[in-house]
Amino acid sequence: MNILHLVTDEKFILFFNNIFSDLPNVKNRYLVQSDVNQPLKYIKRLNAWRYIDKYYYLSSLMKEDMDWADCVIIHCMTFNSARIISNIPPHIVKIWSGWGRDYYYLMPGGEAGLLGDETASLLESLVYQGFSYPLLKGTRYLKKLIQNYFIKDAIKHINLFSSPIKNDFYLIKKSISDVFNAEYIQLNYGSIEQTFLPGSQPGGTSLGQNILVGNSATPANNHVEAFRLLAKNKLGNRKIITPLSYGDPKYKDAIIPIGMEILGNKFYPIKDFIPLEQYNKLILKCPIVIMNHRRQQALGNIGAMLYGGAKIFLDEINPLYHFFKENGAYVYSTRLLDECLPEAFNPLNELKIEKNKAILRKFWRHDIVMNNAQVFVDKVNELMDRDNI
Repeated sequence: MNILHLVTDEKFILFFNNIFSDLPNVKNRYLVQSDVNQPLKYIKRLNAWRYIDKYYYLSSLMKEDMDWADCVIIHCMTFNSARIISNIPPHIVKIWSGWGRDYYYLMPGGEAGLLGDETASLLESLVYQGFSYPLLKGTRYLKKLIQNYFIKDAIKHINLFSSPIKNDFYLIKKSISDVFNAEYIQLNYGSIEQTFLPGSQPGGTSLGQNILVGNSATPANNHVEAFRLLAKNKLGNRKIITPLSYGDPKYKDAIIPIGMEILGNKFYPIKDFIPLEQYNKLILKCPIVIMNHRRQQALGNIGAMLYGGAKIFLDEINPLYHFFKENGAYVYSTRLLDECLPEAFNPLNELKIEKNKAILRKFWRHDIVMNNAQVFVDKVNELMDRDNI
């Protein structure tokens, strides 16, 4: 089977490549949506087939690639990839591997519905480029409307859809049922062995006392609201570790002084990219984790912290909260922080930690991830055997 991958410079792609490189009778080629003159940051080691620009869908190169491909995987839908999808021959199986940010804005309320009031106000003050409809003005609003038209047209052609958790599949199916007809298939961008365990240490998070807030410099973290919740509580000598090296530089520059204002010298932002092992060692000193997203995000971080024994607080709106609760995991609502309960920062006992580990192994053990990849290959072969995909 020949699989053509449409990717951007994202850190999760290398893991995915390692998994699919181990599949028998599978050949992979990666099309990197990037400026060839712009140095790659996260996927330098990826053996890219070619770099493509926004005009690729009009080129003879696309025809050449489609003559080779049996299926195409779109790793996170973009406007450029949408134009490619709409021009792929119908006999080629088309897979959309959604990440969250590429479909939550299509749901009622858009991305603005996923923001706290103070975060939304912050973005208004920044005139945040290209965010959801309520935050767009003039020509940017019109541009987004046009892009969404092409993206929804592309979605009509998708045969298979994957998301980090299946809960999201049901949400998107309900939200855009007029254009979404894909079947569900599970693809993974992480495993316990390669994603959750690197950088782990004996004793896990029990060796530290700090608090981890968020996973990136993106507004969906709702940092301001999380900082306010923490400021209500007695923090003692804890530092508030806040990863901001990955995401939007404009948002990072805006959120750092706000964190300093609300939390003072307890605020410890991670401003620059550091190796994964070093990063994991830093955050594994945090037995308390607050992920204040209202959508599925930061699953890799959450998985690593759960496996290390951390106590995770999630917004009850977040599908991940319901996913973990439905499967019996010990995760907690951020509402408890608003109530300022003294036991909120009590660590998990060993029984609860082991239960959380068992649930993670059920979904993200290496052999489970590999099996998901093989099931995917079998499903694509099945679709290829059908007439008129």
